[in-house]
Amino acid sequence: MSAEAYEPIQIRTAGNHVEVDGLNQADISAAIDLYQAVVQRQVEARADLSAQVNKAFAEQNLDLISGESQKQVIQNVALRERLLKEEGFLTYASLAELRDSTEKAARTWVARQRDRKELFTVEIRGRTLIPQVQLTSAGDVDPSIAELTRPLLTSGLGGWSLWAWLTNPTGRLSGEVPAKLVRTDMARTHRAAQRYASELRLAQGADS
Repeated sequence: MSAEAYEPIQIRTAGNHVEVDGLNQADISAAIDLYQAVVQRQVEARADLSAQVNKAFAEQNLDLISGESQKQVIQNVALRERLLKEEGFLTYASLAELRDSTEKAARTWVARQRDRKELFTVEIRGRTLIPQVQLTSAGDVDPSIAELTRPLLTSGLGGWSLWAWLTNPTGRLSGEVPAKLVRTDMARTHRAAQRYASELRLAQGADS
C-alpha cells in the first residue's frame, strides 16, 4: 500500500454505501483482495481438515473391533467433523494474524495459557488447532469460558471432549449450551462445570 495507508483511517456510512477517508482506491482494492484471500484460505483449510478426518476414519480396520466400538468410532468422527465445520478454530498462523504477532509468539502464548489451564487445543494429523469458542474477537482468552474450562482441564478432560461439552446442549443445564448460557447465567454454568469435573475425578478414582 502507499504511504496514505499510515494516515488515520475513518470509515462512515453514507446512505447505501461506505466512505473511507485515509485510503485511496488502490489501497482499498488491495485490502479487499487480501481479505478475500484470507477467507479462501480458511475455507480450504476447513475442507482439508474435514477430508483428513474422514480419511483417518476410512483407514481404520473396523472389522477388528466390536460393533459397539464401531458405533462409538463413527459417533466420534461425526462429532469432530461437526466441530471443525461449525464451531470455528484457529491455527498458530491465523492466531498470529489475529493478534498482530509472529507465529512464534503465538505458539509461546498458547503454550503459556495451556499450562495455566486457561486454554485448550486439539490435535489432528499432527496439526494443533485452537477452538475459537474460548477466544475473544481480539484473540485473547475469554475469561468467562476460562472459568468453565479450568476445572474440567484440571480433572483430565481432553480437548475434543471439552470442545464438544462447551458447544452442545447438556442435561446438566436442562438442554442449554454452556458457552452460550455462561453469558447470561455465569453462576449456574460454573456450577455445572464444577459438578462435571467432580464426576470425572470420581470416575478416575474408581478406575485406578
